[in-house]
Amino acid sequence: MNNLPDKSKISSLIKDKQKDLQDLLTEFIAIPSVSGEASAEQQIQTLIEDRLRSIGCKIDKWEPNLEELQTHPAYIPTNRDYVDRPIVVGILKGSDRGKSIILNGHVDVVSPGPISAWTHNPWTATSRDDKIFGRGAADMKGGLASLLVAMESLVECDCDLAGDIIFESVLDEEPGGNGTLACVMRGYKGDAAIIAEPTDLEIQPAQKGARFFTIKTKGKAAHAGVKYEGVSALEKSMLILDKLKIFENEREKKATHRLYRKYKLKVPINIGKIYGGEWPSMVPEEITMEGVFECQPGENVFEISRALEEQIKEATISDPWMRKNPPKVEFPSLLIEPSEIDTKHPFISSVKKSYREVMNEDSVISGFPAGCDMRLLVNYASTPTIILGPGSLKQAHSTDEFISKKELLLSTRVYAFSILDWCS
Repeated sequence: MNNLPDKSKISSLIKDKQKDLQDLLTEFIAIPSVSGEASAEQQIQTLIEDRLRSIGCKIDKWEPNLEELQTHPAYIPTNRDYVDRPIVVGILKGSDRGKSIILNGHVDVVSPGPISAWTHNPWTATSRDDKIFGRGAADMKGGLASLLVAMESLVECDCDLAGDIIFESVLDEEPGGNGTLACVMRGYKGDAAIIAEPTDLEIQPAQKGARFFTIKTKGKAAHAGVKYEGVSALEKSMLILDKLKIFENEREKKATHRLYRKYKLKVPINIGKIYGGEWPSMVPEEITMEGVFECQPGENVFEISRALEEQIKEATISDPWMRKNPPKVEFPSLLIEPSEIDTKHPFISSVKKSYREVMNEDSVISGFPAGCDMRLLVNYASTPTIILGPGSLKQAHSTDEFISKKELLLSTRVYAFSILDWCS
């Protein structure tokens, strides 16, 4: 075993493995592992399990217990269980009591939507110039492949790692994170962790929080010919929308977190669904709006929820109908807490050093502009975590999703160097 392996040897090996890296991503994309599709989830997890086993990892494979998950405060409600939907963890033991690292990635992807909207089949990886197209290429099968090949490269180079490497291949990140939560509840924690979400290779030691909400507005039905006899729930809903826009603007002025300065909108409030009414010639009696608000690290999701309710209440004050028939506000399902770690943490310094060695330039430190599984490792497993991965979040969930081959290769080297420096 080499105590101080030659990093140029590791770089050379990773370069030689570029085709294997792209082929692995191609295999991942070909498996339509949309969240909840058990057979596809099993298929991709078996592929990852086999790769981990081949480099000497101890395998922990299990199906989460839904009833146990439901006891945890970070559980996200789901309408499906985890029968035949396994999580795979591979543990590569270090030679001594060195610092451990968790490498975390999710195998599930969102639906591609209408396949006719894609230039190429989303389940067939298509290579064109520097890009590989396919559902999950950026979010986050590319990062997952890079993590795995980086780990394999260190083993092949016979690197003497003192600390353990814990590779977590999870599912159900897209609906909220119950896969990583299952790992936390099983007792997995580390001295540091990398989550390979797409960050354009920026180092992101913070993630935003978010919460879904529903607003139901009441009206009074009437025939369109005498619509003045009714009260349009849709028109009343517009008053609430106006108030939410004012609330968003007020929050935006106070959003001063330094890791989010580059973003045009830091704390959005979005209405994603509006539905109601029974007939075109009938005044709508009820309108439902479903939306989400986001918050920065340091903010309390529950305090913002209460403030949002107050804003909606204020929207009704000047309207006699709404004072007597107040809208109903609910907060179903998704609740993601924000999280962050100190930018001066030694792990960040270590990764910055590795990044500089690979890229010959300093890394960008920023905040992840969405929610992800970082909060579970930081808030509930006491594991300092960064988000760092190839690909752009702009590609996530998009039609004709793609990832850069160059970035895929560079991320693999950054991962390998970072693991080596931290665990040696």
